[in-house]
Amino acid sequence: MPAVSPPSHASAPALAVRALVKHYGKVEALRGIDLQVNRGEMFALLGPNGAGKTTLFSILATLRTPTSGTAAVLGRDVVTARDEVRRLMGIVFQEPAIERRLSGRDNLLLMGLFYGLPSAQARRRAQELLTELGLAEAADRPAENISGGQRRKLELARALVTDPQILFLDEATLGLDVDARRAFWGHVRTLPASGRTVFFTTHYMEEAEVADRIALIDAGRIVALDTPQALKARLGGGIIRLETADNALARKWLTEHGFAPADSGRGLMLVQADPASVLPELLRSLPVRVERAEVTAPSLEDVFLKLTGRGLGMIRGIYAIVVLDLKRAWLDRTRLAAGLAQPLLYLFVLGAGLGGSSRLGGGQYQRFIFPGVLGLSLLFSATFAAIVIVFDRQIGFFKAVLVAPLPRAAIAYGKITSGALQAFAQGLVILPFAPLAGVRFGLTAAILLLGGMLLSAFTFSAMGVAVASRFTSTTVFPIISNAVLLPMFFLSGALYPLTSAPHWMQIATHFDPVAYGVDLMRGALLGQYFFPPLLSLAVMAGIIACLAGAAVRVFNRGEDDSSLGAAKFTWRR
Repeated sequence: MPAVSPPSHASAPALAVRALVKHYGKVEALRGIDLQVNRGEMFALLGPNGAGKTTLFSILATLRTPTSGTAAVLGRDVVTARDEVRRLMGIVFQEPAIERRLSGRDNLLLMGLFYGLPSAQARRRAQELLTELGLAEAADRPAENISGGQRRKLELARALVTDPQILFLDEATLGLDVDARRAFWGHVRTLPASGRTVFFTTHYMEEAEVADRIALIDAGRIVALDTPQALKARLGGGIIRLETADNALARKWLTEHGFAPADSGRGLMLVQADPASVLPELLRSLPVRVERAEVTAPSLEDVFLKLTGRGLGMIRGIYAIVVLDLKRAWLDRTRLAAGLAQPLLYLFVLGAGLGGSSRLGGGQYQRFIFPGVLGLSLLFSATFAAIVIVFDRQIGFFKAVLVAPLPRAAIAYGKITSGALQAFAQGLVILPFAPLAGVRFGLTAAILLLGGMLLSAFTFSAMGVAVASRFTSTTVFPIISNAVLLPMFFLSGALYPLTSAPHWMQIATHFDPVAYGVDLMRGALLGQYFFPPLLSLAVMAGIIACLAGAAVRVFNRGEDDSSLGAAKFTWRR
C-alpha cells in the first residue's frame, strides 16, 4: 500500500490546534484545546479574564510555547517552525507597539527591514499602506502627535507591511471611540476577500458580529464554537433584563422559583422561551421594586454571559536593529552634548585640581588621564544606550521586535552594535579636546586609539545589554551606576598609574574590563602599557563573546514570555 503523503502547506488550514495544554507551575491555563480555523476566515476568540484566551493567542502568535499538544499556523508548527510562522503573520497587540518618537513612515520602514524587505521595497510598501489606510497626511509626524485612532491604523499598517497571510489582532480597538473602532474594522473586513485570515480577540461583543465563526473559551476549554447567528439561536426565545432596587434579593427569589438568573451589567438576565408572557408575572411577584424591565432578542453578549459565567539572515537582522536604534539616537542627539559634561569635568576640573599634587604636574596629569576620560565616556554612553531595551519592553514596542522573524542572536548583537556605535560617537566628540589637555598624536597612534575605543565601546555595550536584558524597570540603573560602573572606573587606573597602586588593587584590576580598555587607549597615546596589549585584546574579546552569549540566552528564554523572561530579574525596591 503506497504511503500517504502529508498535506502540503498550501492545503493546510490557517490554524490547526490539537490537544493543546499550557501550565504555569500548578496552574493549568489551557486544558486540551482543539481548534481549526479555515483560510480566508474572520475568526473571533472570546472569553472572560483568566479563561486562557491570552495564553492561546500568545501560543499561536509564537510568543509562548505549549506544555503539550500541537499548534500550527498555515501548516507550520509554532514551536519547530517559529521563524517561518513569523514571516507569514502580522500582529496588532493590545498595547502600543510602535516607536512613538518616530514618524509613521519610519515605523513602517523599520518594520519592513525587520522582515527582510530591501530598503526601496520597504519604502514603497510603507507609502502604499499610508495611502490605503488614510494616513498619508500624518505620515511624517511623530506617532505621539497623531490621534489614538490614527495610531491604531498605524499599528494595523505595521502588521500589514509584509502582506501577511494571517493577521492576529489582540484587543486591537480597546480604548478607541466608536468612530475610530468603526474605521479600524472597516479596513480589517476587506482582508479576507484577498485570501487573508483574521484571528482576533475583543471585549466588544458587537465587533465579534463581523466574524464568520466565534469560539468561546472558559477555564482553559472551548465551551462553544459556531457562527454568531447559531450561537445566538442556542439560547432560543428571548432575554428578560431586570434592574431592581435590590438585585441580590431578586436573584435569590428567582433562583428559589426555578429561574436561572445571570448578571448583566447593572441588573439580571433571564433566558426564556416566551419572555413576553413571563415578564408580567415576574413584575407582580418579585419581592423588590423593579426599576427597569425589557425584553430583547439574544445578543452575543448574552451568549457569552450564559456560556462562560525561518527568519532574517543574521547580518540583515543586526542591520535592522542598528538602524532602528540609531534613528532614535538621532532624535535624542542632544544627549551627545549632555554627555560631554561629566568627562570634561574630570579632564579639566579634576585634572587641573589634582594635577598640582601629582608628581606628573598639572599639564602632564591631564595628558595622562585623557585616555581614562575617554573610557569614562565610552563606559557610560554604551551602558545607558542599553536602557532602551527596558523602555521598549515597558511601552510594548519590544513585542513588535519579538514577533518579527529575527534570530534572537541578531537582536542581542544588534543592540550591542548600536550601543557601541553610539558610545564610539560620544568618544569622537571628546577627541577634539585632546590638544587642550596636551595630547597630540600621529596617524599610527590615531589608528591604534580608534581601534581601542571601538573595542572598548563593544565591550561596554555588551555589558549594558547583558544587564538590560534581565530587568523590566529602569530604577535599577542608578544603583548599577553607583555600585558597579563607578567602582569599575575608579579601579581601572583611569585617574592614576596602576604601577603606583597597592598590590591588591593591581590584582583586582585584572578582573576589571574597564582597565583593559583604558590601558589600550593609554598605550596608543602615551606608549605606556600596564597589561600586555595582546592580553587586553583577548580579554575584551572574551568578555564581548561571553556577555553577548548571556544576552542571547536571556532573549531565547523569552520565547516563552512576551517580557523576554525579564520578570524573574525585576528589581523591586
